[in-house]
Amino acid sequence: MEIKGLKQWLIWKMKDGRKVPLNKWGQSSGVDRPADFMTYDEAKDIYEKRNVDGVAFVFTETDGFFGIDLDNSVSKVTRKTKTFKPWAEEILNAALSYSEISPSLKGLKIFCKGKLPDACRHRFDIGDGQMEIYESGRFFTFTEMFIPEFGKEIKEFDPAQLIQKHTPETPKPRFPETFIQIGSGSDLRQRGEAYIQNAERPLEGARNSTAFNLAGHLFSLTGDNGERLSEGDVFQLMEIWNLGLAEPLNETELGRCVKNARDKGTPRETKPAGIIKTTQTDDFDFNVLWKEDVKEEEEPPKAEIPKLPDFEIPGLVGAIRNFIRDSALYPQSELALGAALCTVAALIGRKTVTEGGVRGNCYIAAIAPSGSGKNYPREIINKILHQCGADELHGPASIGSNAGLLNQLAKKAPCSLFPLDEIGHLFSAINKKNQGSNHLALINKVLLELYSSAGSPKYVATCYADAERNPVIEYPHCIIYGSSTKETFFDGMTKQNLTDGLLARFWVVSGDYQKSRKGLKRQEIPKGIIEHCQRWAQFQAENDLAMVEEKEIKLSPEAQERIDDQREQIEDKRIGEQAADAAIWSRVSERAVKFALIIACGRHNPTEAFEIDINDINAGIALANYGARFIIHKAEAIGKTQWERDLEEIREYIADAKSGRSKTQILRKFRRFRKKDLNEALNSLIEQKLVDMVEKPSSTKPGLVFVSTG
Repeated sequence: MEIKGLKQWLIWKMKDGRKVPLNKWGQSSGVDRPADFMTYDEAKDIYEKRNVDGVAFVFTETDGFFGIDLDNSVSKVTRKTKTFKPWAEEILNAALSYSEISPSLKGLKIFCKGKLPDACRHRFDIGDGQMEIYESGRFFTFTEMFIPEFGKEIKEFDPAQLIQKHTPETPKPRFPETFIQIGSGSDLRQRGEAYIQNAERPLEGARNSTAFNLAGHLFSLTGDNGERLSEGDVFQLMEIWNLGLAEPLNETELGRCVKNARDKGTPRETKPAGIIKTTQTDDFDFNVLWKEDVKEEEEPPKAEIPKLPDFEIPGLVGAIRNFIRDSALYPQSELALGAALCTVAALIGRKTVTEGGVRGNCYIAAIAPSGSGKNYPREIINKILHQCGADELHGPASIGSNAGLLNQLAKKAPCSLFPLDEIGHLFSAINKKNQGSNHLALINKVLLELYSSAGSPKYVATCYADAERNPVIEYPHCIIYGSSTKETFFDGMTKQNLTDGLLARFWVVSGDYQKSRKGLKRQEIPKGIIEHCQRWAQFQAENDLAMVEEKEIKLSPEAQERIDDQREQIEDKRIGEQAADAAIWSRVSERAVKFALIIACGRHNPTEAFEIDINDINAGIALANYGARFIIHKAEAIGKTQWERDLEEIREYIADAKSGRSKTQILRKFRRFRKKDLNEALNSLIEQKLVDMVEKPSSTKPGLVFVSTG
């Protein structure tokens, strides 16, 4: 048989009522991964030796074969007798090609040579069963329980007449003419059509998630006697909805959304037609959509401080951010967002990974003035992790040494969120010279390494003579949410931190003084937030061989193209940048994907199939770009010594007076200086040509004054 000579085979295993394709290593695969395809002999050998359920053939666009799948077409199968339903016999006799019984013993697979008509339908309801016909993008199980009268040869067959015969002469109307209210006495199909009539149209880049969500609601509809729509009914209704899109999904994508909604979606209650829940904190639905396209602000002039993009984030990240902001005495939206991202990052840590190997571990610094409420987000992080049963994820509020940091990850929890108080003081201690001990200085090195080691099966930071003392961490996920005053944070950093990558690994958000809320009362964290956090806290992905592994999250084609473009723009931009700026931009694309992954996970149930869509990645890019621009804007203030800051303060005082400042005025202003030090400072400013000393005209005795040259 010709198809046995093609390297287009996979193995498969039944899981949760569906056939899951696997590669030779037992990992989930699919028809879009030709690198995983095997020869028939390889697949058959694995099937016979391992705990899998069979082999499968993948149809591709170039192999010249197509397949016909007849569901619910077998009447009876015994060792001696095989009988089929009349409508299925008619199709078998038309094709006259190799045919076999499916693993369920209830369906048939027909393998043919030929090509399908352009733009043809692929699914047809026939009698009490269904016919599906595909030439690419599908796999067929292969049982070799063939039907003798049709032989073992795959023959030529033109399916045009078969397709035409079962294609309705007139397509169903896109929508019923009148709205039909869901309720007792309504036909279930009509109720589905009514639901489709009022369903939302997706935003750009959210077609798949909207289709998945909508199909799940259709599957949840029940009739007066408890009956539900079949998969065929739901698909036909989704086809009607799909026709109304500016850019409809192709049939393969639409079918995948329907199947995933049936197999993986969370059961929903019956709802009135047209209602798709949006984010409500007390009745939290994780399948929420972006309300509008995420747009990034134009890059501000360098003299202006970049502002955090203002857009609503759906799902768990947005819900946590909004609760922290709206329940705080001093509402700090920027700090609340940082806390929300870190909380969800901790819940998905060591459980999710993008197709490109990016994980959700992140470092975030939230800076704001003293007395502005910067401690409140850390309190809510603590409460959320406690109430959802994930206390082990909550790390210490301070780091005393590199060994302490490593022991937390090695002995307590390899995924830990450190809600650090006054992180600026930590960096000041890390960077302090002549401190007599390097236990703090080594924190810098460990933080750099941990950030990039989330994908490492074994991370060993320090080697001691006693091997038992060497902390070994599998897939470490160190997540930091550190608060600080602005001055302390930037004073604690050095110029070296700009180029060594430490600061580039931090996303910094800045709050400001806010007016307090009047009559504010304590609020409980909404039940919906806690329940969704529990889902992720309790989730543990397994592959089809029951081995623990990370859940792989793909980027949609639009999202992948968008991040590729952004990465290319950054690479071009870095060519002419200074070393410090280039180092900061170097991590931006990776951080954008991290944030997109965190946001996407927060919009979904961990057990369902989902992807990072275009708005997820746009949000990640907007947030990551803001962080880079903010740090670059602050770069001049980072790492200055006290001497440098003193010089800057003297220069600004001189520049404030257009006519200049006399030596007496300067001495009076800066009484804290010794006269010798002040003279040295003025001489340094003159040598740097920032200040000049000129003679001031006078009607009596001319005097010397200092003027700014800027």
